[in-house]
Amino acid sequence: MRIKFFLALLLMVLLVAGGFWYSGSGIKLTDKDVLLVGDFENSTGDAVFDGSLREAVSIGLAQSPLLNLVSAEKVAEAMRSRSLAANTPVDR
Repeated sequence: MRIKFFLALLLMVLLVAGGFWYSGSGIKLTDKDVLLVGDFENSTGDAVFDGSLREAVSIGLAQSPLLNLVSAEKVAEAMRSRSLAANTPVDR
C-alpha cells in the first residue's frame, strides 16, 4: 500500500514539474513580432467562400492584444517589391 502511494505521489510530482518546465519553455512574443495569415484554398467549389476563411481567421486573431498581424497593405507592398501580382496567394 505504501509503495502505491509513494509511486502515485512521485508521478504527480513529476507531472507538475514537467508542466512547469514545459510552460516556461514556450516562445515569447514581443511587440516587434508579427503574424502573417496566409490564404486558404477553397475546395468547396462555391465562390462565396473565396477569401472568407482567411478573413474570419484574421478578424479572430486581430482581437487578441498579444498578436500583431501583418496588414494587407504590407502584404501588397511585399508582393509589388517581388514583382508579383497583388492577388497572388500567400501560401508559403
